[in-house]
Amino acid sequence: MDFEGAWDFGRKASLEYRSLPAEKPGFTSACLKDSGNYYLRESWEENANLLHFTCGAMSTGHCHGDKLHVDLVLNGEDVLVDGGRSTYKDILLRFELKGNMGHNTTIVDKKPFTTFTDSWDTRKLSLPVNRSFHTGKKAEFVQGGHLGYISEGIFVNRRIIWIKPDIYLINDQFYATGEHEYRQYFHFAPEGCVSEENGLLTFRGKKNAAFFQFLTEGVSLEEYSGIISRHYNQCEENVCVRASLKKEGFASMITVINGGDSLAEAVQAELLDTWSHTRFINLNETEVQAVKITAGRRRYVVILCHNELFHSSDAVIAGDCFGVGNVCVFDVSEVKEGERCYGGEVLHV
Repeated sequence: MDFEGAWDFGRKASLEYRSLPAEKPGFTSACLKDSGNYYLRESWEENANLLHFTCGAMSTGHCHGDKLHVDLVLNGEDVLVDGGRSTYKDILLRFELKGNMGHNTTIVDKKPFTTFTDSWDTRKLSLPVNRSFHTGKKAEFVQGGHLGYISEGIFVNRRIIWIKPDIYLINDQFYATGEHEYRQYFHFAPEGCVSEENGLLTFRGKKNAAFFQFLTEGVSLEEYSGIISRHYNQCEENVCVRASLKKEGFASMITVINGGDSLAEAVQAELLDTWSHTRFINLNETEVQAVKITAGRRRYVVILCHNELFHSSDAVIAGDCFGVGNVCVFDVSEVKEGERCYGGEVLHV
């Protein structure tokens, strides 16, 4: 029992709690749709990987502007973290931790999609939409969007593909007209250090390593100092990174993350050309994108459709893979070069 529980219920309850039998749950990943919390979990072991994604209603004044936020644990150690709360006082720190930029989410044109008038009152709200979750054999999928910029004609959606056990692809979609600036925020655990070289972002903690690859052309990275509060009235500095992209019309930002223990290495990730099977034309990035990921002997192709594409008995071709779903993952580790692959896993139709 934690300290607050012991304080509330006493020594006898603490001893009784300690004597309760412990059992591992009969599930690993979990979809808690009512609250908008989703957990992609490798196992219940202490050194397991875990990604938490949130896209739920704001609820009460306690809540933060954290739609589309992710937390990431690799090898049992924090990598991406929530900033915490620290205080209920009506001061700048309260808003820094509670606001959108205090979370691992996205904003458009430097404008928050949630605003607060004081420590408790939320003025600008954003409806969560498009939430879905799928668990498969090779990979798992979760997505969610919000209408925080709909008055400006912009729809924001985040898709996450987890290729088990250690590769994560985050695809942020911005459906818009005109030119806008899109930003992703990454808040790292204070125990680690962050370095950047040629677009590869590396985080090294006490026992783990994590690698972030930004595949979208034109993305710029900026490192800055942030704040994290794990306990009330206590704060410490941490490293944050802001990824920015200016784009006309529809924009897609693709980030590939992998990691593990201190000996882990970055996967190879690259964008592939895509084709329509029946129309014999090259498809553009506003329609579909595909990513090839190589991790040692493991090789995968991920197809990400951004629009309706299947005009007839159609398929998207990426590399030697033929996909007919909105989001597909192909394990091509055993597929020979030039051999067609139809056996992908559809994560979203």
